[in-house]
Amino acid sequence: MAISVSDYVFQRVAEAGVKDVFMVSGGGIMYLTDALNRSKDLRYWCNYHEQACAIAAEGYARTTENLGVCLVTTGPGSTNALSGVAGAFVDSIPVLVISGQVRTGIMADYSYQRQVGPQEINITPMAEPVTKHCVTVTKPEDLRYELEKCLYLTRAGRPGPVWLNLPLDIQSAMIEPDQQRSFVPEGKATPELDPAALGQIAELLLASKRPVIIGGNGIVLGHARKAFRELVAKLQIPALSTISGMDILAEDNPLFQGRIGPGGQRRANFALQNSDLVLALGTSLSISAIGFSDKFAPKAKKVLVNIDAGDLKKKNITIEYPVLADVKEFIEGLLKRVEAHTYQPTQRWLDACAMWKREYPPMPAPEHLQKSHVDIYAAYDELSRQLDNTDVVVSGNSLDGCIIAYQNHRVKDGQVAFTSACMGAMGWDLPALVGACIADDQKRRGVLVTGDGSVLFNIQELMFLAQNRLNAKLFISNNDGYQSMRNTQRRFFDGREIGTDKLSGVGNPDFRKLAEAFGLKYMLIETNDQLPDAIKTVFADKDPWIVEMLVSQEQQRFRANSYRKPDGTIASRPMEDMDPLLPREELERNMTMFDNDD
Repeated sequence: MAISVSDYVFQRVAEAGVKDVFMVSGGGIMYLTDALNRSKDLRYWCNYHEQACAIAAEGYARTTENLGVCLVTTGPGSTNALSGVAGAFVDSIPVLVISGQVRTGIMADYSYQRQVGPQEINITPMAEPVTKHCVTVTKPEDLRYELEKCLYLTRAGRPGPVWLNLPLDIQSAMIEPDQQRSFVPEGKATPELDPAALGQIAELLLASKRPVIIGGNGIVLGHARKAFRELVAKLQIPALSTISGMDILAEDNPLFQGRIGPGGQRRANFALQNSDLVLALGTSLSISAIGFSDKFAPKAKKVLVNIDAGDLKKKNITIEYPVLADVKEFIEGLLKRVEAHTYQPTQRWLDACAMWKREYPPMPAPEHLQKSHVDIYAAYDELSRQLDNTDVVVSGNSLDGCIIAYQNHRVKDGQVAFTSACMGAMGWDLPALVGACIADDQKRRGVLVTGDGSVLFNIQELMFLAQNRLNAKLFISNNDGYQSMRNTQRRFFDGREIGTDKLSGVGNPDFRKLAEAFGLKYMLIETNDQLPDAIKTVFADKDPWIVEMLVSQEQQRFRANSYRKPDGTIASRPMEDMDPLLPREELERNMTMFDNDD
């Protein structure tokens, strides 16, 4: 039976389990938008910028753990989407971008022409570096093959975005899909698991005294949460997470030791840096996880399991046992290998990990908290108490949104929590909240904590919240500008500031008036003692809210910071040496207690 290309595209999108598509209307996609409008299986949602479309699709994909889809027009609509797509690419999020193009009869010959049709741009070579596959379909008979290839590749192996560019005459063409060639994948999408590697890793585990397991983004992307938790429970090994895997274990799991990295938790870093075996699953062990110091787990043998061969080749650390494998397949295989064994780390190791959890909680001591303003650690502490198991918690790309969430958000079982770990683009957060709220038939409450600087980059998406009356709560940490750059300039450039606040070129709006202009409810929180009642009031209501929190420019953020040496060069502290700095004797005691065991 004949069907238009546009109708067929969205028929297949719905068959892939997608229920919602994010879009901005445009003449270059007029047949696609009409087909989407007529679809009985899909809902369309209108963003106010194409970058927001791509990011909303990412937030949707992260929340549903399925595919996210966005529809953008030709020319500027397509180029606007690129930054959002790049973020999905480096974080390995499955997103299908469908874009329009001028009709094939007037497309430029890009070997010598820049443009022929109105708003025409050669988007394919721009998108190729940040997609797994990008194609412009110029023949209707190729549509089924290219669409199936896109739908397959976005989730096969290491996930990531794909891009399908459809000229106007292709969109309107009639095809008979059953008569067209289909896409047949060549070989297995995931690498073959080496049984010998499984046996070797099992032996390492059984021989270790002080092991830790690190779970990363691959646990989420590989649908391996259940298997990961079973492995941790079976082996009774302290478990750590990276920033991309912050919701793989709940805070109340007795084996959850914390989150690693220079911006992570001291309790986790002490365990990592004292371990004798690191089993890193589904993580790339990026700079954000291990820091710039070369002293990453210096006493440990390191096993890294990753589906991408490129991520097994590390420049800054030595991985003694790299394993190329699908993480879920690896964990399930390892469980079978160790099921006949009774294994537990030494009691001394478990006691030490318990001591670090008890003595070094993520919540700073009262003397380190701000009293005159809202302390962002106190805000996350109260949010963690009141958040529900079904909430989606989005951490914005600001110091207060991302770093302190990573340190002080106590995840509950069932929550979804994520941030833009690799790209970290300012302006990512509000569209990501939009996608998270739309996901799962809008059954989840979306909560975003971000900074006053980042939220302004895509502030137009407040209209999305208002238009659709989403159950979205936007907490804005207002410290009058870009705190990260302010800190950097104060630390390394004798306090000479540029482009950080209203005195150096960057001002803020009145957020109360902004909320009123968009038709959103508003709350101001000025001190810590206002937090419990304010959050309770906001959470009790299903309307979208802007909650402005006044945060001091002197707010401390405790991490393993870089420092300037006497010769003027900059060095990084090892990740266990976090602010507020411990007395040197205390730090040494924690880092040498197992020296005689090796």
